[in-house]
Amino acid sequence: MALDPLARDVTIPFPGGNCNCTRGLAETLFGADLGALESNPVPTNVSVRSHQRVRVIGQPATTVGAHNYTYDKYPTALSGLAEGGQPCLVTLNDGSSWTIRVSGPLNEFATFLRDNTTQTGIFFTSQRGTKYGPFTVNQN
Repeated sequence: MALDPLARDVTIPFPGGNCNCTRGLAETLFGADLGALESNPVPTNVSVRSHQRVRVIGQPATTVGAHNYTYDKYPTALSGLAEGGQPCLVTLNDGSSWTIRVSGPLNEFATFLRDNTTQTGIFFTSQRGTKYGPFTVNQN
């Protein structure tokens, strides 16, 4: 039994969330080179306050001094038994409609779609019926 590679699910991160759809829909919306959508990590600063730490219960506590550190925060997606996000209906310019699951604010997804689509005249409808679009190829 052969599996259609375009029917496999892909998750594409965008600032503030991610979208999950089939690879075929992702290639239609964003082009065949999905690597161009690669997200860069965001440098994140963490400040740790001074606190007490007990290594072995019953032993005296030692003081850990306040300090700062920076790490690269990569985009993440929640996972679990239930799929995250809300289903949205993406309508292409040929009139066909496809389901895409969006985690995060829909206005952020709309901005991401506007900036990265390779199609003309597409829009999406939220689960509540709000229509976003149409979006066209970015001319920048």
